[in-house]
Amino acid sequence: MSPPRRFPWVCLTALTLLLAPAPRGRAADAPVSPGSLPEVAWVLDLLRETSGNKILSGQQERIDWFGLDNEVNFDFVRQATGLTPAVRGFDFMFYTHSAGGRQGQRAAERAIVWARKGGVVQFCVHWFVDTGSAPGNPKFYTNETTFDIRQALVTGTPENVELLREMDLMAEELKLLREARVPVIWRPFHECSGGWFWWGAKGPEPFKQAYRLMFDRFTRLHGLNNLIWCYNPTETTGALEAWYPGDDVVDLIGLDIYPSAGSHPHYASVYQHFRDFTGGRKPVTLTENGAIPDLDAMFAAGAGWPSFCTWNGFESDSAQNSASFLRRAYQDPRTITLETMPDVYRRLSQPPFITVAPSATQVRTGDTLALAVTVRGSGPLSYQWTKDGSPVPGATGPTLSFARAAVTDAGAYGVTVRNGFGEATSAAAALTVTENHPPPLPAALANLSTRAALATHGDVLIVGFVVHGSGAKPLLLRAIGPTLAAYGVTNPLADPKITLVSSAGAWVAENDAWQAGAPPGAMEAAFAGVGAFALPTGSQDAALRITLPPGGYTALIQSADAVSAGTVLAEIYDAATDHAVRLINLSARGSASASQPLIVGFVVTPPAHPGLLVRAAGPALTPFGVSGALASPQLTLTTAAGVTLAGNAGWSTDPVAALDLTTRSSQVGAFPFNGGSRDSALVTAQSPGGYTAIVTGAGSARGVTLVEVYQLP
Repeated sequence: MSPPRRFPWVCLTALTLLLAPAPRGRAADAPVSPGSLPEVAWVLDLLRETSGNKILSGQQERIDWFGLDNEVNFDFVRQATGLTPAVRGFDFMFYTHSAGGRQGQRAAERAIVWARKGGVVQFCVHWFVDTGSAPGNPKFYTNETTFDIRQALVTGTPENVELLREMDLMAEELKLLREARVPVIWRPFHECSGGWFWWGAKGPEPFKQAYRLMFDRFTRLHGLNNLIWCYNPTETTGALEAWYPGDDVVDLIGLDIYPSAGSHPHYASVYQHFRDFTGGRKPVTLTENGAIPDLDAMFAAGAGWPSFCTWNGFESDSAQNSASFLRRAYQDPRTITLETMPDVYRRLSQPPFITVAPSATQVRTGDTLALAVTVRGSGPLSYQWTKDGSPVPGATGPTLSFARAAVTDAGAYGVTVRNGFGEATSAAAALTVTENHPPPLPAALANLSTRAALATHGDVLIVGFVVHGSGAKPLLLRAIGPTLAAYGVTNPLADPKITLVSSAGAWVAENDAWQAGAPPGAMEAAFAGVGAFALPTGSQDAALRITLPPGGYTALIQSADAVSAGTVLAEIYDAATDHAVRLINLSARGSASASQPLIVGFVVTPPAHPGLLVRAAGPALTPFGVSGALASPQLTLTTAAGVTLAGNAGWSTDPVAALDLTTRSSQVGAFPFNGGSRDSALVTAQSPGGYTAIVTGAGSARGVTLVEVYQLP
């Protein structure tokens, strides 16, 4: 909307970036973010397939300082039309430091909930700045602040410091959406060419530098691969060309339109100009509007806007959109609402996508091993393994097992996965079988369990583990919430969800209802097979059965709605302890205090008595960008029966022990603790059995801590 109204942000150091001329005449461009999530392409596909045929309805939510009432606009649309908008516009308006912080707005968490309902998420930022504004009264309009975007691009200036600080704050919010695999139509520096916001006040060149610097910082420093980068000029003649930051940093071109009251123009000539600017390679859409276009006239004129998003308050302004017009627009069969979102976005008809491929493996003759693949895609899925390019008879499941490996089993193994919508084939992985006798396997870690209380602001319990050895490891992962009530736990998490990712951050698998998608009785048998307690039929606890090749993995445990609070128990079970592949490192990150400790249980298995390194990091997490780290974690190691074995509250208080801890941490590849820090650690040798690491805070302190358990060489 033209002034007066809303607000975004910018970025970093003083770099000069050259913009190459936009090539013309190619097919549709791939997403521009390195390693973009497949969901990003799904949204772009949705916009392309909708353009000229249908239109996605959209609504900007009310921006409430405290996040208490964001539904008034959506309630109005539902009451007037009986339908729900498909696109929801969000705004990080009150998140910047200068505007007082998040203030409970919880936009990212609510966006996750919206996406899980099947809706499209769109974000802008109206960016308050302190520098150049009256003391204590940050602003964003050009006529209310002297903030100079050119100075913000010079390293070390007050403008630059403020810019980077607040950009990184926004990145942390967008990471919540990335972890939930939510694609976001991201509109940085919206309405750039209008000049009414400070980011457009100094002309196109500093804007383009700032846009590209933001892209670089978000994608390379913060790893945000879930954003659909939307360039958002005004319709002023020449603005599109003069302000365009470059094909390599733009996925989508958006227009904000606020026509005079009583008119519903379709802007067909603007649509055609925006579309033709990149030869149709970049989709174009309406990212904001006052009056909704007249759909009959729009389609007749060939204006293929694939979506609109009415700014908050305009949906209920009868001068802009009368009740009868709103009903006609939403109830038009060409209008897509939340209730009629197509498969191209929901991906109900998703072809197979291999998330973890089989890996090269070396074993000795007689060993038991398994090769495995994990896949995302619509069921039912079929599998066919190959050896040296030829099908392996009977090898038609996600796991290829060898009871006793023989020299003749050596070869290159791959797998093709198919469903009704396509197929995917893994690269061949070499299996080497030798008659050499490797040293005996050391003792291993097995069966981690962690209990923590999750807060209401999208808190996450993070559980990590490392698979080491030859072949693949069958595992059972569980996130227990509602069933904890039967064991006397007050306020259990009502609906936990597990999301498993690789050490590279790639999505592997997820579950938020333990029986979903599993054959009858399969999960119950898996629980019994590892000695795990049963879960009630129909409960909202989560569980995953999965077989994984060697590598590092992280299980993210959180509320399925990303908002609810409660206590959750995360569990990892080794489902085949006799395999030549083991768990050698377990970790858990969550919040802890004296009254609500982070409790981590683990099991040591034979054959030998291992040395263990157990650590509780608090202050050491701060350099990794973890906010609210526990200042002084107190670590206690007990037996499963509760007998205290060892404890520590300050790893370097004993100089001799500190030297040993430093050496041991280096041996296992753990990050170092700073001398004199209040992080805790201990080295111990224990017999096979069950143990518990308990971390509390000093006094009334509460904060984030990371507990790590390493098997020492």
